[in-house]
Amino acid sequence: MNLTLFWIASRLLSSSQRKILTLTGWVSLLGLVLGVGSLVVSMAVISGFESTLKKSVADVAGHVNILKFSNEQITWQDLVEKIKKSDDLVEDGVPFISIEGVMAHKGKLSGVMMQGLDPASIQKVLNLSTRLVKGQFQIQGGEEPQALIGKGIAQHFGVNIGDQIRIVVPIASELEVNQFRRRLVKLKVAGILDLGKFEYDQRMIFTNIETVQQVSEIGAQYTGILLKLKDIDQARAFIPRLEKTLGNGYRIRDWKSVNEPLFEAVKIERVVIFFVIFVIILAASFNVASSLYINVVQRFSEIAILKSFGLSSKQLVRMLSLQSLVLGGIGCGLGVGVGVLLCFGFSWLQTEFGIIPGSVYKVDHIDIEIRFLDVFIIIVTTLLICYLASLAPAKKGARMTTVEGLRYE
Repeated sequence: MNLTLFWIASRLLSSSQRKILTLTGWVSLLGLVLGVGSLVVSMAVISGFESTLKKSVADVAGHVNILKFSNEQITWQDLVEKIKKSDDLVEDGVPFISIEGVMAHKGKLSGVMMQGLDPASIQKVLNLSTRLVKGQFQIQGGEEPQALIGKGIAQHFGVNIGDQIRIVVPIASELEVNQFRRRLVKLKVAGILDLGKFEYDQRMIFTNIETVQQVSEIGAQYTGILLKLKDIDQARAFIPRLEKTLGNGYRIRDWKSVNEPLFEAVKIERVVIFFVIFVIILAASFNVASSLYINVVQRFSEIAILKSFGLSSKQLVRMLSLQSLVLGGIGCGLGVGVGVLLCFGFSWLQTEFGIIPGSVYKVDHIDIEIRFLDVFIIIVTTLLICYLASLAPAKKGARMTTVEGLRYE
């Protein structure tokens, strides 16, 4: 296309006394901006929710969870070493024992999950230390064993660092299966954790594995192993290989299996929210195109003059479509900016007012995550809609003859 002719045509159609967009067109452009901004912040919140939940589960429960049911007499150290030798993907493992109990403090009662971990290897596998909000990261045993508790437990019972908490653990009777006897364990609170997941914060108590073994009277036995992998996203593909290595007697789950329905729901919600909000962009794009259609009708004389200069119908369609793409680009740019500002606003509201109820959404705070791929898809799709919507007015102008355009001049 002749660039000089294109420049003349663009100047003629954009510098006329008539405005490119009417008031309705500007309102439509505002709708496009708000639609893109809403879509950006919605995708950022959904992505952030997924990442926050994923990180919380991985930090607290590891990348792979192995439950031991077999009678194989093997120490946890030998089991971890066997797993590490079988696959280079494994970084390390930590043994755990999980038992349920009832915590009593200041006249309040609540069910809790007490998990015993090995102090020497816990930080090699779990990222609990990064979730410490108060106190010290210690779970040493001895006469006064230490414990780390979720912030929900601390808030519910009014527990502070250095306080002693009491947990009643039911122990099955050796003579009668349906009968239980009580064991009391006293723990000193060394630290308070923000575990990132509502259920974890309300129930989880971490202490030394030897303390839990003594309370539950199981000797040197352990419930299973928590593994850390070099790539968390390879956990599901790794499980079949691990099952082949360990054989029967072990139940293996990856981090995603712990909350499979929730993660699947997030995927569905992402698609649904995208298309629901995209209706706003779709309507705004066609409204902008309708304003351009009116603009074409009002400029029949200018278009006729350009045709008399030799501008072809294809060149005219390209030029008029380019106007729509420019407006769409402006709408996308401003919309992404508005979306980023809304993301900062959402983060501020979380921090100041705690707008997310953890009992409903499983997490009480979401780390906003703006993904480049999401923004790219939003921009490309919006521009494509703007282009398609502009074809009708562009072809209308292109089909007009020179005589028809100058009839009333």
